[in-house]
Amino acid sequence: MSRSRPNLLELETWTSWERFCLGCLALALEELRRLPDLPEGENALNGKLHECLRKAARQVRPNGPYSPVGYECPPQPYGESEESARRLKPCPDFVWGFVDHQEPDVLRNAREFVIECKRLRQASRSWKYNESYVEDGIRRFVDPQKKYGIGVSSGVMVGYQQSTEAEAILQEVNDTAARCKLPALSLSKAGWKPGGTSHLQHSLDRAFPHSRFTLEHLWVDVRVPHSAQGAL
Repeated sequence: MSRSRPNLLELETWTSWERFCLGCLALALEELRRLPDLPEGENALNGKLHECLRKAARQVRPNGPYSPVGYECPPQPYGESEESARRLKPCPDFVWGFVDHQEPDVLRNAREFVIECKRLRQASRSWKYNESYVEDGIRRFVDPQKKYGIGVSSGVMVGYQQSTEAEAILQEVNDTAARCKLPALSLSKAGWKPGGTSHLQHSLDRAFPHSRFTLEHLWVDVRVPHSAQGAL
């Protein structure tokens, strides 16, 4: 029996995979913010978002194909065995991968869309949340010891906006970014979406592929009482 060769034009590409992941994430964040009794902690919020992502994937591609989204999973090795244990130990909040069959190097054909999530709110006595968004979030995409999103050209940060106006949060985030020698975030032309999801973006120069790297930022406003959300 002869086997027909797959049509390469129908195979997943990074562009189509990125579009799929971002589409699922937009739907998932919309569902998340409407859930009753949302938890406050980051890990618990991520658990809820994981459930929403799985539902959104079925909605976007009811017949597939797609791989399961990995929750708190170590990234996979990229390239040859020079990968350090330190790079593979930190776990992004979500990695969502596929195999790029158009990549000639079989050791570099595993593509992963990385989603890192942080809380955005006023500082407590023990933690500065908006500074952590940069120092423990954005920097992982440029840190040569962590290399979040290695081998691809884009990734995303999710911000759970729990208190404070978005403009004040952005000022604190950008002040921290400047101190860390990172480019400022820019708000999309759509502007702020109170009670919804706001979109920001910047490009990062990295010492590993790919550079330049586009980092999308989706800030979901979970401050609005759920009883009022239906009126928005």
